[in-house]
Amino acid sequence: MDTRLPDELEHYRKAVELTEVITRRAFSNEVITPGKTTVGDVRYWWLQQMNNKGLNTWFHPDLRVQRQNQETGKTQQFLSVADESVVIQRGDVIHIDCGLNYLGLSTDWQKMGYVLRNGEKHVPAGLQRALANTNKLQDALFTHIKPGAWGYDVYDATMADMKAAGIEAMIYSHSIGNQGHGLGAAVDFRRPVAGAVSYEPPFREGSYTSIELNTSTPVAEWGGQKVTIMMEDDAYLTKDGMKWFRPRQTSFLCDSVGRNANC
Repeated sequence: MDTRLPDELEHYRKAVELTEVITRRAFSNEVITPGKTTVGDVRYWWLQQMNNKGLNTWFHPDLRVQRQNQETGKTQQFLSVADESVVIQRGDVIHIDCGLNYLGLSTDWQKMGYVLRNGEKHVPAGLQRALANTNKLQDALFTHIKPGAWGYDVYDATMADMKAAGIEAMIYSHSIGNQGHGLGAAVDFRRPVAGAVSYEPPFREGSYTSIELNTSTPVAEWGGQKVTIMMEDDAYLTKDGMKWFRPRQTSFLCDSVGRNANC
């Protein structure tokens, strides 16, 4: 159950694409009116899209909001999910964690958005640098995941890369497929360390992995306040390494002149 049949790949790619399209719409002004729309409104809209298409989810979509001069609480080691009553404001950094079920396959998807302030046309440079750090973490992880690699070795090597780069990072990636958190190799700070008894297999060609991780970066425009950029994209392992099902996020989702855009 760790690996997928070759014929499943394009069906899974379609499921990931649908997850992305709905998420882009959820973070556009089709759904969000700054100062009016609540976290609960966005969540309800996302679930309604699943219902409209005759699909379902394997977990309740979560949203998080980070705001200048306001500390976001933590649940265990992670940023806390925002209350449904929170009203989304201009200047907010927003995040969604969602996934759907399609033909017996599950997706797991996290994306970051920014609500432009009045007069802004682009995301502040400090936030862009924060997002770029999470892309660097993804790149480092991909250099170490190969068929036959063990999750704890991949974790140690990737975190060493981040330490050398001066990037504060967390990794909690997991296998995905017929279950949202499936059987198979994981790269996760909560998993066994090298040398410990592990019941997880090594990475194998044909397996799907949800690349789930984050970095935290001080942002100059926010007075040095740290902003956490959480990403999760589904990928599959080939003999040449990991490949994304869909292009990863390299800029914030935001709304510009009435349309959803990367900016």
